[in-house]
Amino acid sequence: MTTTTTTTTTTRLGTPLTEQAIRHVNFFNGRLVTQGDMARTQEAQHEADTRLGQGIGSGVVHGLEISIADAAQRQLRVTAGLGISAAGQALCLGTEQLLALAPTPEPGKVETSGGFGDFGRCGTLAGGGYVAGNGLYLLTLAPLSIKLGKAPVLALDPGNAACNSDAIVEAVQLRLLRIENTLLDALGLATNPVGAAAISKWRSAVAHACFGYPALATAHAQNGVPPANGGLLQQLRTSSLSDCELPLGLVYLTASAGIAFIDAWAVRRRVAGEPASQAWSAWFGPGLDALGEAQLAQFQQQLSEIPTGSLAGLKAADWFAWLPPAGFLDASGTRRVDGPAFLDARKPARTVSLAPGDVRALLGQALRRDAVKLGLAGDRPRFRLYAVDGGPQLFVREAPNAPHAEEVWLDGQRARLPGVNDVQSAIDELRARVCGERSVWPGMDAQALIDGLASGADLTLCFEAGHYALAGPLRLADLGHLVIRGNGAASLLSCSSGEAALIISDCDSLTISDLAVEGGRIGPGKGELGLGLLGALTVVDVPSVHIERLSANCDDAAAPGAACIVVRQSVAVAVAAVAAAAATEAVEASDTFVNRLSAFGLSGAEKAGDASGDEAERRRQLRLLKRAKNKGGADKKSELPEASHVCIVDCDLQIGAAQIGILCSNNALTEIRHNRLRGRYRLQPPERGIVVAGSSATLVTIAHNSVIHAAQGIAIGLSRSDAPNSAPLSVERASVLDNQVQIGLGERDLTRNRFGIFVGNARSLAVEGNRVTQPEAALTGKISLEAIRLSGAYGLMLYVRGNHMSGTSTGIGFSPLAPLPELDANKPRKNASACLWLFEGNLAEQATEVIKADAAAQDLITDVLNLAV
Repeated sequence: MTTTTTTTTTTRLGTPLTEQAIRHVNFFNGRLVTQGDMARTQEAQHEADTRLGQGIGSGVVHGLEISIADAAQRQLRVTAGLGISAAGQALCLGTEQLLALAPTPEPGKVETSGGFGDFGRCGTLAGGGYVAGNGLYLLTLAPLSIKLGKAPVLALDPGNAACNSDAIVEAVQLRLLRIENTLLDALGLATNPVGAAAISKWRSAVAHACFGYPALATAHAQNGVPPANGGLLQQLRTSSLSDCELPLGLVYLTASAGIAFIDAWAVRRRVAGEPASQAWSAWFGPGLDALGEAQLAQFQQQLSEIPTGSLAGLKAADWFAWLPPAGFLDASGTRRVDGPAFLDARKPARTVSLAPGDVRALLGQALRRDAVKLGLAGDRPRFRLYAVDGGPQLFVREAPNAPHAEEVWLDGQRARLPGVNDVQSAIDELRARVCGERSVWPGMDAQALIDGLASGADLTLCFEAGHYALAGPLRLADLGHLVIRGNGAASLLSCSSGEAALIISDCDSLTISDLAVEGGRIGPGKGELGLGLLGALTVVDVPSVHIERLSANCDDAAAPGAACIVVRQSVAVAVAAVAAAAATEAVEASDTFVNRLSAFGLSGAEKAGDASGDEAERRRQLRLLKRAKNKGGADKKSELPEASHVCIVDCDLQIGAAQIGILCSNNALTEIRHNRLRGRYRLQPPERGIVVAGSSATLVTIAHNSVIHAAQGIAIGLSRSDAPNSAPLSVERASVLDNQVQIGLGERDLTRNRFGIFVGNARSLAVEGNRVTQPEAALTGKISLEAIRLSGAYGLMLYVRGNHMSGTSTGIGFSPLAPLPELDANKPRKNASACLWLFEGNLAEQATEVIKADAAAQDLITDVLNLAV
């Protein structure tokens, strides 16, 4: 490389400056040309070429790639290629070479020097010969000049020989320079690593020492000061490595493995010129861009050599001492690496999707940052992680100018957000302050957010679009007024491990809309809630429930075990809570109230002990008590469940085989309107579409719903399990209006009695304007099937009007049980004052009879214009 000298002599403008000038021979007619003149001409041309090479920069032009041919035999493969040394000399390897690092002479041959040992302008290069020991080496490509052939000599001078060398060949040679342990020790690298992970980590440290770290990163804390230590490669240039040699790779030799590894990109660089200012060499110059590319390529090569069996759960800090500012990780296949696990404490909050067309620009910007040293305390700097669409994962060192809100800094104190220092955190903080609203997104720990809320707190919870794959059901309990909304079907909560994806219990009220829930595997038994049957959405002991525009799916099973939506009030639990509160003097326990408790098999004395439970249960009981007082309390005839209200409107449900669509139990006011329910499989229909059950109900309205392919479409019926011989339980007022029901029958349903609509005990009942069909024409008349079944004890008002039925053997099956107290059994039948049971304008197609009832029931019916065709 050309050197410069300094002078103190004053120079005038226009003065010729001949230091380091190239001297060309001046040829003219009549000049006697000698060998020295021609040699000087060649030297001038060599010098011009060298200076041009220095201007272009040193590095590999193409090829010259090294790989292991046989590790045990210590053989490398070097491909043909072209490079430029730091001295500016072009070095060309014409053909691929199989290089033996420890050669042995072939039998019957004599080892020679291989030619004339003149290294020309570079002089004689030290070292680089036969390798006998183990350790770390640098493989280089160096020039070699040899003389070949013979040319006759004109014997003008008696001292000349008869002939001389015909040509001086500028050849190349491969050399191996040992990197001494004393040099490694000075850089903190003199170790003897044992094991694949330890060797890999040491390799990473050595490579980054060649890149110039940590001195390069330290220089960036100053201005206009070059790195104090140029790194391992620069240290070698002051000892064994000549400027005339081109580094090709590091080679690590061990006694056990032979060639343990080669690392080309630790020293290999593309051609890049020197910076115009050495003082700013840490900031500017094409060499820094080449360095960034080399860091990326070195990491990818080293990552590709980690054993496949070690990639599961791979952590960068276990196998690397440094990470480049950007790198790629396989997202699929046998070489897949889990990005967040790999980055460990330095991982981002979430992975961001990235279009392939944006990778190049992002990568180019990231490679201009410093490498990251691992193993230091703390988690800074962190990395961004991108999922390239259809490709690998890309991690980049985070920086304030990256196009993501987490990396855009702001003044938290000025914004009155203490502790907040980036835009994303500020957005999250401000969103959390709006009317008690909390937003969640896929990948976020929603359960942790909910568990951090105070008991009885009001909450508005918004699910952003995305798939929320839950390990277990999301639970919200012991809260105040609760509002949950999503982005329609785009916000999907699914739980594959159980029937329920979302469970809400013991809250003051619930409004849920524009959300999708999906239950999974149906388990046996009653489960931890003791309900026995859960819905993909399950609501328990919430007195006011409004569900709107919900999409819900439930799985399949051989028997009923799940539903799409379950809304249930626990009567005994509610009354027990009031009793416990009364026993603690929260409410005066009157004799009337205690007597009513006994109807449920409970007593105030028994339940007083429940109040000694944990604080959460005590708060729950007191809140239930507050609801009871607000709705009439212990001094009125109505129990707590009679104050409950559930409204389910405009929902889309996909019901699994043998399961239930909507189940409402023990709700005083039940309103189910404009919903669409469908069995998932036509030949494996759901057990029931809509069910209203339990032991308490005041007003039930089921209107304008569509139930397709269900063995039982709509069913309303109360039951009493604690006292089966007591007076029957009945709905005060039931209305089944303008519903469309299509009965679905599977193979197991052909021998069982099925129906479209069923209503049991009711003091007042209206069944009007419904359309019930059984589309399997081949089954008509072959099985006993009723479109509408009324079987129970009914009050004074019952009208069944304007229903259109087809495909069933019977239109309306009417089986009234023992009359309710309002009907005097001693009064003559058809007494107008006894009851009004009106059947009017009902049409049954393909049926043998429109109304099927015994003679006693026929006496009580007012039959007007009913027709079977």
